[in-house]
Order: sequence, then structure tokens, then C-alpha cells
Amino acid sequence: MQQKVAWFMVGVLLGSLFFVIAEQNSDIPELGEENNVQVELLNFQNHTAFLLYGTPKNPLTPSLISQKMDEIMKLGKSGYKMYAIPIETPGSKIIGYGIKIHQDGTVEIKIQRVRSRAANITKIHENLRNWAKEPFQRAPDIKAERPIGVPKGYAVKAVRNDGSETVLAQGTTEPYWHNFGSIKDEVFDPPYGNVYAKAYYWGLWDDNDPNREYFMVAGDQYGTGAYYRSDPGYELRNEWGNSDYLPYRNYEGNIYHKWKLEPSLYPDSDFGLEVVEPGTPLDGSATYTLSIGYGGVSLPIVVVVPSYGMYVAVDGGEERVKWGLNFDMYSNSGMYSFQTRVASVASVSESALKDGQWHSIVETDYEVTFANPLHISDSDTARVGWIWMVKVD
Repeated sequence: MQQKVAWFMVGVLLGSLFFVIAEQNSDIPELGEENNVQVELLNFQNHTAFLLYGTPKNPLTPSLISQKMDEIMKLGKSGYKMYAIPIETPGSKIIGYGIKIHQDGTVEIKIQRVRSRAANITKIHENLRNWAKEPFQRAPDIKAERPIGVPKGYAVKAVRNDGSETVLAQGTTEPYWHNFGSIKDEVFDPPYGNVYAKAYYWGLWDDNDPNREYFMVAGDQYGTGAYYRSDPGYELRNEWGNSDYLPYRNYEGNIYHKWKLEPSLYPDSDFGLEVVEPGTPLDGSATYTLSIGYGGVSLPIVVVVPSYGMYVAVDGGEERVKWGLNFDMYSNSGMYSFQTRVASVASVSESALKDGQWHSIVETDYEVTFANPLHISDSDTARVGWIWMVKVD
């Protein structure tokens, strides 16, 4: 039975945005007013969703999203607060942004972009709202394989699930990777193709290092939940009959993890990148199962390598890493959907992090060039990317 709409206007406006609270319903409101960005709040049993809608004429901006997320996050009770700031990419417009906040403070975030007016904006917005209704998919924390001892002369900080802290003065501790949530970004770029990226964010808790905070960008507990994916126009047109696309193919791609965004979080050379996977070039086409982690706690990562292969470039001074993808455009990985995974771990100063301010932790980017195999210059590069923001109260 179709549910009736129940709308309530909130007495306080979030800046210049029109703020709406809605109960679950099956009707889609008019979205993306040309002179007004609409915000929607949806309440569910285990999570709350905040949605922002823009249009190609009136897109969302990183500064606007940052301002509104800062206001929204003030309502949270968790000691760790987080959201994502989209990176503005050439030629694309941010038309949708959603964040689902679980009762325990973990989040799921989705960013929507377009590079062409041929994209169906109404359908894209409907997909965002349907995503907001889906049950919250929280990855479990990853525990250590074995307990570790407390170093002599040290006390070990333990972090409870609600973010509060206690100190273990003696005995052993069991470090674990706490899952903060996931971020997904997508760009629709007819007639060339579409690009998607999704990553999970983790923090090492109950470790035996009182000076550092370890963070990880990786997949889920199975090593498969994250992805850096491209759907070329060749597949979308020939296999699915989508006339908005032409037979362009995957040509090359680049994945970036950029950690040193705030030098104050890295007071000396002991802080920064700790682990990178894959850490060496890999030949394709092939699938590799690796592991990523730190402090005796790890999780798997399944890496798919296209024809011709994947290479890795690490800048230890700037604490950033690049994974390059080289496609054989006449192979299956060139003509059809391709997705892979990468991961990295870095450490930051705990005292600098926990000053009650928002901090830029790591930037994640993915770009793919779609090209005509007969004329490589007939090409286009679609990009997605965001900065993971963290605040510790």
C-alpha cells in the first residue's frame, strides 16, 4: 500500500538551505530548485539520513557541504565525528550528497556527480533517496590475532565503542581496527562512461602506542566491499542498449591516497605512511589476495589487475601513494566493467588530532580515461575524490 507523505518544516533553517524532515514514504519531492539547495532528513530505526540535492545549474560546493556537515555533526554524541568533503573535479558538477549516521556514530556517505547534461538528474536523485532508505551496512571491528603486552613504563589507552576512553595500567590489551564507515563517490559521464569509488575507513584502537593514532583506508572485513570501478561506454551501449553512451573503452586509470594534508599532524618523519598494498607492481590480467593492517591486526584485500597491469609510486616525503592502471583496450578489462582495490595505513600525532577541531586526514581520488581505440585523442577523463574529515571531542 502506498504510504502518504508526512512533511514537517523545522523552525530553524540551516543557513540558507530549506530544511525538511520526512517520515518514510514512497513519493519523491521536487528536488534541486534552481535558486535553492534542498536538504532532507529521514529518520529510520537504526540510522538517520541527511540528503543534499543540487543541479547542474545550481550544484553543491565543497564549502557549502562542509558548512552544513559541521552544523549537523554538532548534533551527534559520539566522541569521534566524521564526514567527507568532495573534491571539485574539472568539468563535473556535484548534484547529490548523502550521509547516513548510525546510532553508534559510524557513517555511510554517498556523493553524486555529473559531467553531462544528458545525465538523468531525477533518476540520480531518486537513487540517492533509495540509498538513504537501505539498512545501515556497518562493517564489524577487526580484532587482533593475539593480545599484546603493555610496554614497561607505559599505560595503554583503551577506546570504548562510544568513543570514550579508559586507561589500562597493566596486563595486556587487544588492539583492533574500529570501522568508522564508508564513503562512495560516483560520476556519470555520457557518452564516455561512468566512474565509481568506495572505501572503508578504520582506526586502530586499544593499541600500545600513546603518541600515535593509526588510520587505514581499505575494504571491508572480507577485503571485497571497497572498489575503484569504471563502466565504459562500450559496455553500457552494446550490452545494455543505453543510447546515451558510445563505444569508448577503459584506457588508463589512477588511484591516489594522499595523507599529509595537515603538516601539524606529522610533527616528524616517524609519522606518516606505514603500509601500502599493493606495494609493488603487479602484472595482469590476474587477481591477487593480499593483507593490510598494522600492530598485529589485519584484514584481507582482493586486488584485480587489468591487462596490461598495475604500477605503484610512493612519495614518502609527502606521504602519498599512486596506483596506476594500464588497460589493453581490446581485452575484457578494457571493454567491460572493471574494478579493483588498494589500501594504505598511516599514523598521525594523537595529541595534534585530539584538539577538538576538524582535521583533514586523507584524500582519496580515482580517475579513469575513456578513449576511442582507433583515435586515442578522442577521449575524456572522469574523476571522483574526497577528503575524510575527523573531529575528536
